[in-house]
Amino acid sequence: MTAISSLARQLGLRASRDAASDMVVLSGERGTIVFNPRLRGILIGNQLHFRAHRVVIENGCVSVPPGFIGECEKRLKPAKPGKAGPKQPNGPPKPRFHVVLDPGHGGRDPGAIGVSGGYEKTVNLQVSHLIAARLRAAGVQVTMTRTGDSFVDLNDRPALGNRLRADVFVSIHADAATNRSARGFTVFVVHRKYSDASRALLVSEEYSLDVKRHNGGHPVSQGRRLEIVRSLLGRNRLRSARLAALVRCEMDKATYSPDRGTQLGAFRVLRRSVCPAVLIELGFMSNPAEERRLYQPAHQRALATAITNAIVAFLNPK
Repeated sequence: MTAISSLARQLGLRASRDAASDMVVLSGERGTIVFNPRLRGILIGNQLHFRAHRVVIENGCVSVPPGFIGECEKRLKPAKPGKAGPKQPNGPPKPRFHVVLDPGHGGRDPGAIGVSGGYEKTVNLQVSHLIAARLRAAGVQVTMTRTGDSFVDLNDRPALGNRLRADVFVSIHADAATNRSARGFTVFVVHRKYSDASRALLVSEEYSLDVKRHNGGHPVSQGRRLEIVRSLLGRNRLRSARLAALVRCEMDKATYSPDRGTQLGAFRVLRRSVCPAVLIELGFMSNPAEERRLYQPAHQRALATAITNAIVAFLNPK
C-alpha cells in the first residue's frame, strides 16, 4: 500500500476523494488519475491501467501495481522543469503493522443459523468491527475482507491479505453442532496435512509483489519465488500457533466459555494465507444460552477486547 499523499507529491498532482463513490482522484496540469475500488484497473488520463485485482483504498493509502509510477510518467504530460509539485499536508505516521480481519460468511451465505433463527454472519461482522476499531486505536492498520453484509469468495479473502502483505490474518466465526449442549471457543490453525510446498504453488503469484525484498531487491525466477514463499509458510506455521495460544489465553480471561483448544483446520482461508493466520470460533450458535450471549453487546465487546489484546501482544513481543 502506498500513501495517496506521497503519490500525489511524486507526480505533481493534487489528491481529492469522492465520499459517495469512494473514488480517489489525482489531478493537475499533467492530467488526471482515477482510483476506483469498483474497477480492476486505474484510469491514467484516458487509458485504463489493468490490474489482476480490484483497487484497494484503506486509511489514506492505495494499492498500486508494479511499475505504476513509470506508467504514469509515460501517459501524463511532462512535468514542467523546475516546478515542484503541490505541497501536501503531512499525514499521521504510517502504522508499523497491517492486520486483515475476515468476518466469516456474509451476503447469500448466512453461516450457522442459531436456535433462535439468528445468523452467524451478523455476529461475525459485529465483533470484527469492534476488533477493527480497537486495533486502529492501538495504531494498527486494519483491512476487513467485508465491511457490510456482502458475499466474498473464499479464495479472495486470503488473497487480499497476501496482496497487502499483511502481518496477521484473523478469520472470525461462530460454531454450530447437532449436540445443543456443545459450547466454548476454538482457535484453528492450518492442518499439517497441507504441505508448505503445495500451498506455495497456490499462493506464490499472489505474493509476487513482495518477494523481491527477500532476494536483495532483484527480480526472482518462478523457482526462487516458490522457494521464498515456501520458507515463509513454514516459518509462519509456528507463528500461527503462537498467535492461537495468545488468543486462547486472552479469551479465557474475558469469557465464561470453555477453551476447546487449538485445533488443526482445513479451512481455505488458513491454507492460502502466507502470513500468520488463525480462525476463531467465538462460541456455538446451536447452544441457546451461548447464542444469546453472542448477540449481547457487552459480551461482544469482551470478545473484541480479548482478541485485540492477543493480536497486539503478538505484533509487539516483549
